[in-house]
Amino acid sequence: MAAAVAADAAAIKAPVLLVAGRDDAISPPANSESFAADLANARVQVLEQCGHWHPIEQPAALNAALREFL
Repeated sequence: MAAAVAADAAAIKAPVLLVAGRDDAISPPANSESFAADLANARVQVLEQCGHWHPIEQPAALNAALREFL
């Protein structure tokens, strides 16, 4: 990952859902909010009482967010 090249956010035209856990210390909601600001059509869904493992910690909330988005 150290050699990874940053995504060209301006090239992403599709709708984007960024999901973050409120208690995520690895990738906090601020990271998703910052990335969303660079995208043309993005929204951020923050899952409460959730850390980094969304499908394990909050599967119902994650599924609801995905269903609504899709």
